[in-house]
Amino acid sequence: MRSDGVFYLQFQERFNQSKQLTAWPSSISFTLQCFIAPVATAFCNRYSVRTSVHLGTFLLVTGMVITAFAPNIYLLFLSYSVLQGIGRGLILAPGIFIVNMYFNKWMGVALGLASAGTGVGTLAFPPLFEWLFDTFHYKDAFLIIGGIATFGWIIGMLLRPLSMHKEVIQERLLRDELSRKGKSFSSWYGSIGSPQGDQSPIGGYGKTSEQDNKNPTDLTLISPESEMLGNKPNPKEVYQVIAEIDMLRQQRRKENCFRACLGTIFPVEGEKRGKRRRRLFDWSLFKDFPFLVMCVSMAFFNIAQKTVFTFLPAYCEQQGVPEYGVVVSVAGAGDTLGRIAAGLLMDRPFVRPFRGAAYSLVLFIAGGAALVIPFSKSLLLLCVASSIYGSMVGASVSQKSTVLAALLGKETVNSAFGILYAFQGLGTLTGPPLSGALRDKFGDYKFAFYLSGGSMFNAGLLVAISVLLFALRRLRYEKRGSHQFDTQPTSSSEKSPVIFNNNPLHTSSNEALSGALDESAPLIKQDEIAGLEDSRVQTSPFAERRYVHEQSIDSLIKAQRIA
Repeated sequence: MRSDGVFYLQFQERFNQSKQLTAWPSSISFTLQCFIAPVATAFCNRYSVRTSVHLGTFLLVTGMVITAFAPNIYLLFLSYSVLQGIGRGLILAPGIFIVNMYFNKWMGVALGLASAGTGVGTLAFPPLFEWLFDTFHYKDAFLIIGGIATFGWIIGMLLRPLSMHKEVIQERLLRDELSRKGKSFSSWYGSIGSPQGDQSPIGGYGKTSEQDNKNPTDLTLISPESEMLGNKPNPKEVYQVIAEIDMLRQQRRKENCFRACLGTIFPVEGEKRGKRRRRLFDWSLFKDFPFLVMCVSMAFFNIAQKTVFTFLPAYCEQQGVPEYGVVVSVAGAGDTLGRIAAGLLMDRPFVRPFRGAAYSLVLFIAGGAALVIPFSKSLLLLCVASSIYGSMVGASVSQKSTVLAALLGKETVNSAFGILYAFQGLGTLTGPPLSGALRDKFGDYKFAFYLSGGSMFNAGLLVAISVLLFALRRLRYEKRGSHQFDTQPTSSSEKSPVIFNNNPLHTSSNEALSGALDESAPLIKQDEIAGLEDSRVQTSPFAERRYVHEQSIDSLIKAQRIA
């Protein structure tokens, strides 16, 4: 995406069309990339992140090959705009999706590091692509770039679906439970003979030789816990755990080699097999006015972002600076540093309550940097202005999901991200063509950067308004929800969350309230650990109260959206 400026110059030189028409393929490509984000989210929800990435890589490579042989600019609307745009969207969205699945407490840092690859790509690929076009010319260069894009299949295999991770953890927990209960069982019942052959309850895992079967081994083990408690273990519990382990193994043995390979490359999340498809989006978000204001702000943001990275190389050539690849690479370096620094900063305790305000400030700084670029005439000044702009844009892109999660709640962030990305596509659709039209009319690329700076200022202002509206609404619902927090009875033990021992338990009433509202406490429900007893886990006296309080506030907010 950040190399579109290099491609723009190649399209202009090869097809010799107007600036406005030449800007359209890149604009439509990024627009489809944004519009396809909800579809990519649906792929991740229904199948897995690997399926989305592999399909996206196929479309991206196909688009590159067709672009290499395009006889005119109009075929680019199919190869470069449609195929590559959809492919990019199917690859990009899973990268954000999988971070939201695996991380909670340090999500800001994780998103910053994960999205830093975009900045690294901006640093490395524009000079590489410029060298490829100078050395191998148009057709061969695009074929080589298509070959580079095939690495997406390898990267997709590294994105491990959460269901595979859960299966490993589940089997490990079951084995620990079997070991613990087996010790207690053997201490009460004396010796146990190993089941013979295929009669083993774990599918032959306990097979022994004939000599061993004739002489069963005594497995008398002493369990201090069972002796102290004096509780006689139930043998049914032991065999139930064994049967659960056997079920996991038999599920793997059912597949032949071909189906097993397909299941690894295009996996379906285990817990989604055989279940009815769940709702893909929370459509009530369209009735949420503060969220819609945020969406409009992102449309302005993409007008600015896409315009600068598309026309920066052309502006450098206009100013007599042929090293436009260096300028774009410096912007990419700033992008990388901005993403990582923003991830570290946004998760600081003193910044976390003000994430929305900090995000708005970042957009204002980016707008100022965009307005400075037209006044930069030398390579040094262009590099300085571009690095500031790149760092601010990188920070804003990487922390978008974090700000959404802080404002809307993590349970709706995937739906919100897809809708927000679609609005960004509207900005991308209008930004570069409008900037190209300004260049054709006035004969100077500086008006494109004026448009970019003004759009970025509008985005920052709208984000500030949206954050203020969210804060006022949250304050109102906190006051209304506090009454339910004090009076509503606690729920049943089945819905009671648990909290790990490494989190402090508060004793006084004021500390109890702050602990109940502490977002850093990693809460899980008892049914999510399959009823397993674990010495590391204990019920928090304030966990139920926090659960009831958050549920009451969320229900009030959802009711307001529907109304």
